Amino acid sequence: MERVVTGVPGLDPLIEGGIPKGFNVVVIGHPGAGKTILSLQYLYNGALKGENGLYITVDADGDMIRDQGQKLGWDIRKLESEKKIYILEVPLNTRLRINLFGLIESKVKQYGIKRIVFDSLSSFMFNINQFNIQLPNINDLSELSREESSYLEEEVGIRSGSIPEAVQKLRPDPIHYETVSRQRIVYLVFRELSRLNTTNMLVASASAKKIDSTVDGVSEFACDGVISIHNELVGAKRVRTVTISKMRSTNQSPYIHDMELSDKGITIKSADVVYG
Repeated sequence: MERVVTGVPGLDPLIEGGIPKGFNVVVIGHPGAGKTILSLQYLYNGALKGENGLYITVDADGDMIRDQGQKLGWDIRKLESEKKIYILEVPLNTRLRINLFGLIESKVKQYGIKRIVFDSLSSFMFNINQFNIQLPNINDLSELSREESSYLEEEVGIRSGSIPEAVQKLRPDPIHYETVSRQRIVYLVFRELSRLNTTNMLVASASAKKIDSTVDGVSEFACDGVISIHNELVGAKRVRTVTISKMRSTNQSPYIHDMELSDKGITIKSADVVYG
């Protein structure tokens, strides 16, 4: 299996050398855990290797991302000028509905994008009314996922196997719609990103009740991999640790690993050396 090397010191050995190509990996953690830095480091390292990256920011100003990289010694602006990184700021102060995934697809084609960071999935969900999710043209219902088939049956009224009726009922141009279920939207997000043949990290806020779960409670099941960052107060010091909660087609490390955040970025100290 072809793998994409993250370049984050200590991470790749925990997942058999890297993330399987084409995967959607969710990075979970509470505020201040280091989710954005880990994801930006993944994108930056890829750009240095010739794998162009797209950073999608829903809840932060693009300059904040650039400045954060600068503090860690990563010249994001230079890579932008060389068209190796593109930062897509998603405006939330407009009354227009944004066809976000159509916009993402155009940038992927324009810049030859290989790696995507989506920051953050939680903010996207909280502002879902700001966006249009595109339902593609359908000629064969057998190609639909279970979630898509469920949507058609429940919301559009098309039953599985009714292909002629489906073609007649669905307009030939793309349909944009809202869904009553945020959980269903999560599956559509992963579907849209999977179509791009890129390898992606999606930042998500951790649930208050369970650190390895997202606030939407669905992303960890819909994605291909989960990297959980724990940020706990031990005595008078904040201690960060990392676990690989999930990585399909991979023998991931089962241990909890120490994570250091320095002025050069993130380094993970493998516990496999101690326990393996």
